[in-house]
Amino acid sequence: MINFKALFFASAALFLSGGLTSCAKDEVTPVRLEFGRKYDAAIPLWDLDTTSNTYLVGNVKKIGYTDLTGLIESRKQSFVLLIADVNTTCLCFSYLRESLIAYLKVSNAFVYAINPTEFNGGVKNYDLKVSSAEGYETVAIFEKGALKYQRQRNGQDDAWSKDSATFISWMEARVSVSSMLYIDLKQLEAAVNGTASLNGLDQFTIGFFRDRCTDCRYLSDNFLLTYNAGTHGESYVIDCDVPGIHDPKDGTTDPTTESKAAWTAFKDKYGLSTTTNTTLGYGSGYVPCFQNRQNGEIRDMEVYVNDDISLNADQSTCSISDTYWDGSRSHEFFDSAKTDVVKDFKQVAALKAISKDDYSTIVYEGQTYYSWNHDKAAIYHDPLLQSFLDYYVAK
Repeated sequence: MINFKALFFASAALFLSGGLTSCAKDEVTPVRLEFGRKYDAAIPLWDLDTTSNTYLVGNVKKIGYTDLTGLIESRKQSFVLLIADVNTTCLCFSYLRESLIAYLKVSNAFVYAINPTEFNGGVKNYDLKVSSAEGYETVAIFEKGALKYQRQRNGQDDAWSKDSATFISWMEARVSVSSMLYIDLKQLEAAVNGTASLNGLDQFTIGFFRDRCTDCRYLSDNFLLTYNAGTHGESYVIDCDVPGIHDPKDGTTDPTTESKAAWTAFKDKYGLSTTTNTTLGYGSGYVPCFQNRQNGEIRDMEVYVNDDISLNADQSTCSISDTYWDGSRSHEFFDSAKTDVVKDFKQVAALKAISKDDYSTIVYEGQTYYSWNHDKAAIYHDPLLQSFLDYYVAK
């Protein structure tokens, strides 16, 4: 005979002890950020002067609502968002600021900041807790374009944001930061000149990007998204789409005679072009590209895509007409690359007859141009970049 009374008490004991999985707490897993930013106390936390000659930008980048929708809907990025008026002088915000600085020092995290007024007018708020009241700022964490975690302050004495150790613990449980870190121009200059080391070593690997460059966006959102999910030694990237490097100093983006000259000078100075880097440079200098530098000098270089293709006589297929990977350069990392990595595109039969499905036709100012589709170019470029990073970025 079944003892229902004993069975009832046994079941109750199991329930009260937390034995039923339905009562367990939701598991907290960290969101992996594709890039971090190398923390430097000498650089402002966020840029206070967008017309700065060197564009001193720290670990927090201010964005607008359009930028936010792009990160969420178009690019489906994983990122940290601070909803706050970062320019406020209110004492209540200073507590969160200090906790944020303490976290950035130990994590090298990169954070976007948006003013709550950007959500005025009934725009979509993506389920974010938005308040213009000081002391009620929000930290939100997105994973692949979806809101995963968020927490809003509960006044200036809120313990979560006022106590640095508590704030750091909360963030570290929810955010994992890649070891590929953005740096500022001042940091790059110091590393190249030998006045400061980025990683305590005599060599470092640096990528040159432009945030608005479609080639750079493709690389970031595809190959590097996978690569940076892994564990590697520190490497660095610099965004050149900033005032004083690629863009005019007044904070606008349309090129001027002065900004074009400054961009050319930058590429020459840092060896992207053949002007000063006759061995490993490429033409007038192109991004995205990576360099490994030892004692400040360029040891090796890698250029991603930026291949020219031309229409063949059959008026249907295209062929590679100019490429960085034309067999004319010797690279140290070639010796460690897998045997199936193509090192000379000019010798590949398939690249002498690129199908019309694999390239795009662009008409600009009456001229017709041809562009190799990113997903097809990546078949050849990804293994080269993988080999380069595997060789120069220690795990």
